[in-house]
Amino acid sequence: MRDIVFLKVIAFTGDRAGYLGSALTDQIKWLPNNEGILLRLVTGKTIDIREPRGYFFRPLASSQNEILDASFLSSAANSRLKLYITDLDLWEGETPHSTRSGCALTLAWLGISNELIKSHVSWKSDDMLKHYMAPNVLCDKIKSAKSLFTTSEVIPAYVFANIEQILGKLLTD
Repeated sequence: MRDIVFLKVIAFTGDRAGYLGSALTDQIKWLPNNEGILLRLVTGKTIDIREPRGYFFRPLASSQNEILDASFLSSAANSRLKLYITDLDLWEGETPHSTRSGCALTLAWLGISNELIKSHVSWKSDDMLKHYMAPNVLCDKIKSAKSLFTTSEVIPAYVFANIEQILGKLLTD
């Protein structure tokens, strides 16, 4: 269950696995009437924990009998993701960090502006946006996105209806 929640959160936030793995319990709050949760993740590549309050996502001890009070490392998230994708015979080198690009691409396909995408994924420059959404990578993504659409009832049809047009606009912005 931890892995599912963890991987879904980084996929939707486009954040780094290390940030989420270091989230403390007081950084996660329930919204009124349990309508959702609010995550206040660390900003920056390093964290300063002077008085740890307990980690929200914690790893199992090597004995598999105990949950440790330690951060869930991005390397552990990487191993878990690879395990699941390999089990499905779909692994092509994806990592939790790949979700940053995936999140940005999904937002672009939904028609979100480049400025809002950069803000959501915490990129400051257009160069970072273009790096993660490189034209040569996007061309391959058109085919996979259409395949995803045909196999998924969750993603609305309008997202992929004019994908070439949306991606063409993205590449010229």
